[in-house]
Amino acid sequence: MFEEATGVSLDTLAVMLKIEYNMNPNKFAAILVLVINLFYFIPETIKIILSGGGPFGLGLIALPFTILANLFSIPSILSLTKKLENRKSLQWINIVGLLICSFLLGYILSTRGY
Repeated sequence: MFEEATGVSLDTLAVMLKIEYNMNPNKFAAILVLVINLFYFIPETIKIILSGGGPFGLGLIALPFTILANLFSIPSILSLTKKLENRKSLQWINIVGLLICSFLLGYILSTRGY
């Protein structure tokens, strides 16, 4: 329909606009894991450690879960390097890490009333 209306094929239009869709799921998952860690889990871990867990030390219960989320940032950083960007093992670790981090983030935010 577009070709009939304009007289330009979609392939020619893509070449003219230089549109390339080359999304690597490994990089996508790695960047999301890093963003979640940088903006929520790393500051939360530091806050728990510095406050000593808060009143009665109840914040220490959440510390193993935030440290687990922090550990997923290591393979995410490694998968963004040129040398290791195509490793399937890092891709699976990043996908599992994204699922775990997003579940933890959603669970923690829902218990706080957001």
